[in-house]
Amino acid sequence: MTKKSKNAKKNLKATKRIYYKFLCKCRSGFDTFPEFLEHVETFHQVGNVDFQEILNKKSRYEREIKFYWSLHCQCGHKFSSSLCNAKLKVNEGNIELLKKYYLCCLKCEQVAEFDEEILLNNYLEERFKQSLIYSYFKEKFDNFMNDPHSEKKLEGHKRELCEKCKESPSGFCGKN
Repeated sequence: MTKKSKNAKKNLKATKRIYYKFLCKCRSGFDTFPEFLEHVETFHQVGNVDFQEILNKKSRYEREIKFYWSLHCQCGHKFSSSLCNAKLKVNEGNIELLKKYYLCCLKCEQVAEFDEEILLNNYLEERFKQSLIYSYFKEKFDNFMNDPHSEKKLEGHKRELCEKCKESPSGFCGKN
């Protein structure tokens, strides 16, 4: 291996990113929702989180969630999203998934399906609960202006393939 290729390999390692499913406003990252909950209860000292109480008090609360996910198309093409969106709401003490915005396949331009749909729905519900925690315990999180999930970067996003971009008056789903 030449010195130049060794340096290039070193630089690749230095730019490797770590992705977490759950990012706290304090910029701590977690792979699971229970880890996030434990962090919030201890580090941010919100105490025991009672979701039924929160759901009852936050009736009609609505939020859009941005996320990345794997998709597949009937033409056989598999791909990861550049950015997806979903809209959820509290309704009569329950979390209701109002809409998942789909992406079209780059190859055939037909609507693609999300992989592991049940897993995705559970993930979206947990992300919504995360948002509910921030809203319900607002005073505990006022010092943290960061909302990492709402500031997701559009990496290679193709507006013409995004259902939400097509529906948006601005033609861009990156802003609510």
